[in-house]
Amino acid sequence: MVIKNLVFDCEEECGFKLANGGILRNLNDLNGSLDEMDEGVFRHHVTDEKNDFGNWVREVLGDEKLADDLAIAKNKNMAQVAVLKRMIELVKDIIK
Repeated sequence: MVIKNLVFDCEEECGFKLANGGILRNLNDLNGSLDEMDEGVFRHHVTDEKNDFGNWVREVLGDEKLADDLAIAKNKNMAQVAVLKRMIELVKDIIK
């Protein structure tokens, strides 16, 4: 279930290694990293040809919806909005 990706870490070997050396293991990590990430690191992972964040979210975290939203996010702010929006949706599912 995708809800676990909010706070529970994926296995260490499945973590996402950022170009600056940071490691992401859940959606909260991704959100925090996007907040602090410089544009160069973001552009290393997101270009017109690829979106490493979307691929990781789809393949490792199993969240198709967020992966699709990240695929159309062409800048850091759009990516962070997509992640925050998804985190809010998941929290709402938890408290239902």
